[in-house]
Amino acid sequence: MKKLMNKRETRRRPGRPSLEQSETHREALLNVATATFVEQGYEGASMNEIARRAGASKNSLYRLFPSKAALFTAMMTRRLGPITEQLAELDERYGSDPPELLRRVAVGVLTHVLSEDEAQLRRVVIRVARMGEFRALGEALWTRMDNFRRWLATYLEGTKARQTLTIGDGIEAVDVLFSLVLGQVEVMADMNLFKPSSAWIDQRAHDRVELFMRIYQRPSSSRTARPSRR
Repeated sequence: MKKLMNKRETRRRPGRPSLEQSETHREALLNVATATFVEQGYEGASMNEIARRAGASKNSLYRLFPSKAALFTAMMTRRLGPITEQLAELDERYGSDPPELLRRVAVGVLTHVLSEDEAQLRRVVIRVARMGEFRALGEALWTRMDNFRRWLATYLEGTKARQTLTIGDGIEAVDVLFSLVLGQVEVMADMNLFKPSSAWIDQRAHDRVELFMRIYQRPSSSRTARPSRR
């Protein structure tokens, strides 16, 4: 009898989800929340609608995210992603080839900035940034962007890039690169005036990085700019 009771005690209580199931449920809610915020904006989206779309109860949604602000913050925080690991992998694979590393950076930036969902979320973030409850989120987003800029500036000033480029101020060079790569297309995307193809993104990244290399090319370098693929 005692053994039987102990065995029963070790069983999980009926209806109680495992940690893995809880995390899967949380991710599913965040996916639905992302789509809802993209479609309806922050003001238009409601917790009831998000719960309905996710097939979840309002109670389960509020247990994980006690308010719409908490849900939006969690959604945007997840989108920040593990950028440190991504940059380390980029440096390891392409660090000795500055044109290729910069081209891949340019493709990544353009793909991210010009996606329809990202453009819509930028509009939403700009609107909610004025709300005091999202000040910490705005600071986190800016910190992520600034960390990326500083990582790229450090790379451009480092020994790997120095063999090909002459960079005095890395931060200034990064600003030049982003200005060349993005230009006005980010504004056009935010205004729903431009929907580029992947081929266009790839070609623009190639051409703008080639121009950047010409601007900062080390005079004594034996490497020449790569021919255009046009």
